Amino acid sequence: MGSANSPGVTVFGSRSNTRTFTINDGGTLQFNSGTIVASGYNQMTAPTLIINSGGIVTNDGIATNNALNNVELHNGTLTSTTGHVGSTSGIPVYGAWNLNGSILSTGTSTISTTAPDRGWVMLKVTGDTTTNFNVTDGTLTVSAPVVDNPTDGNIGSLCKTGDGKCQHAHRSLWIEFCCGGL
Repeated sequence: MGSANSPGVTVFGSRSNTRTFTINDGGTLQFNSGTIVASGYNQMTAPTLIINSGGIVTNDGIATNNALNNVELHNGTLTSTTGHVGSTSGIPVYGAWNLNGSILSTGTSTISTTAPDRGWVMLKVTGDTTTNFNVTDGTLTVSAPVVDNPTDGNIGSLCKTGDGKCQHAHRSLWIEFCCGGL
């Protein structure tokens, strides 16, 4: 997908968190550019993503960072192959995804990357700065590095709720874990 067609309107239509994108079995939604469904990394205007069993949301190409709002994973996969890197430092600044809403997970779901050096998942840096991971049942496996933006001074946190299990392969010193066990 390309970037914006005109101010405030993306190739996916208007930037509105009242909309929903549903990705079903065999479907892949691939972001090939940055800032596709929201106007900036800290925006909460992106539509809700519902990724059902066998569905995948990923990025590729020159994709940098895309802000996501609420994401529902029902045996689905959110993954990345690249992310935003500082132009001179070579260090990720915004990573691949900003989770500016919450995560709801059921069944066996995954948040992963094939580029751990830049395919970061950034926690919410706007509003209350707490990204809720509600794992209602099953297991959510998070193998992508989960961080907050080290350059903006906001400390993001992850709050895991629900009866399901949340497995994290990476832990960052920038994250404050709260609200129950992982």
